[in-house]
Amino acid sequence: MIAFDAAHRAVHYPDDRRFRLRLRPSLLLAGGAVLLALIAAAWIEFAVAGLPPLPPGPLDYPNPLPSPHGLPLWLRLSHFLNFFFVMLLIRSGLFFRGALPLLALPPRPAVRLEDRHDALQAHALEPR
Repeated sequence: MIAFDAAHRAVHYPDDRRFRLRLRPSLLLAGGAVLLALIAAAWIEFAVAGLPPLPPGPLDYPNPLPSPHGLPLWLRLSHFLNFFFVMLLIRSGLFFRGALPLLALPPRPAVRLEDRHDALQAHALEPR
């Protein structure tokens, strides 16, 4: 087994493996300012113009068709299962991504393409 120094040990076995997003405070402040500006604009529009008037008449329209509403049960269940399994896939990917940083790195090729190309040319030039 290879003995790691302190710098390599910190990379391969980090103390804190929780998933966290690292954002700059300036981006958070800018996003918060935009969100507050949108909320303020909505309140100003409500104070100036008010709510739109309600249309006269009943708001509950009867269904002219005797068929049931919505999607069939088998289609709803298949969508739920699809969502469930996609969430499990994303969760396991994030778990492995945070568990070992080396798994996130692209694998290095065992043989460089130039070396393989030279070996193939040497093999082609050998007498038979």
